[in-house]
Amino acid sequence: MKTVQKIIITFGFIIMGNVTFAHPPKNISAVYDPGNEEITIFVEHYSSEPHTHYVEVISISDEKGVIGIQSFMNQTSNDRQVYKMTLKGKKPGDSIEINCKCNKFGKKRKTVVLETV
Repeated sequence: MKTVQKIIITFGFIIMGNVTFAHPPKNISAVYDPGNEEITIFVEHYSSEPHTHYVEVISISDEKGVIGIQSFMNQTSNDRQVYKMTLKGKKPGDSIEINCKCNKFGKKRKTVVLETV
């Protein structure tokens, strides 16, 4: 019986350890370029190991549904994931929803009004 308890406790620590070091993305921001119909999305997500702990998916939706989705196998830097995509038919003042997901734990969602810089 003691061996079974030790195994259960060990697995509990392993699972808790993975969740402790994982965290959801912190913030989402975006820059829209209407002349080129491009949006650049910045997802703030710190990781000391961006090849193993990273923003895995970024999706963009409007009132009609998903208009863009991108999966990643690593993160562009230790502090953020950057994604640029063409956004046809949108204009300043339109709203989109950006969803992102950490490959370890957590999600973040933000509604963004397209504005020019």
